[in-house]
Amino acid sequence: DGREDSTGYTYEPWHLRYVGNKDIAKEIMDKNMTFEEYLESQKDLVNNHEAAKLKIEQTLQKELKKMYNDKISNSRFNVKNIYTSKYDGDDETIKGLKLGDKDLAFDVEFEMLPTEDGDINELTVPDGEMNETTGWITDKHRVGILKYNNKTKTYKLENFGTGW
Repeated sequence: DGREDSTGYTYEPWHLRYVGNKDIAKEIMDKNMTFEEYLESQKDLVNNHEAAKLKIEQTLQKELKKMYNDKISNSRFNVKNIYTSKYDGDDETIKGLKLGDKDLAFDVEFEMLPTEDGDINELTVPDGEMNETTGWITDKHRVGILKYNNKTKTYKLENFGTGW
């Protein structure tokens, strides 16, 4: 409770977080950290998939809130792929991104839950759809890049959309 800025989720006392490693879980508890804060402390996002995934999710959470002026009460993400400058696959588009050493390209599926007074027409994206039963707006697929700024030591979201 009170750590929503760190976790990106609204506090619900019945939700628990399974870490999967008792030594890491003990360290997190001993330092009174959230799992997100622990991953952030691991800094090397290019070689730490879970930390990179978390950074992407946190950045998108903040950007969606900013983009939609609090017209969404919650959002959730499924990061499908993360690409770095070390990508050695066959996809020429990804090779052509010219990623820096700390940059992260990604593709993600996400959902948004509108606030009660949110205008659904403002929130529905071209390939998204409203689930009338749950109230969530689902977006089938988006891509983006987290560009690393060496001077400020921070990441900035770029090219978030349907294609690079």
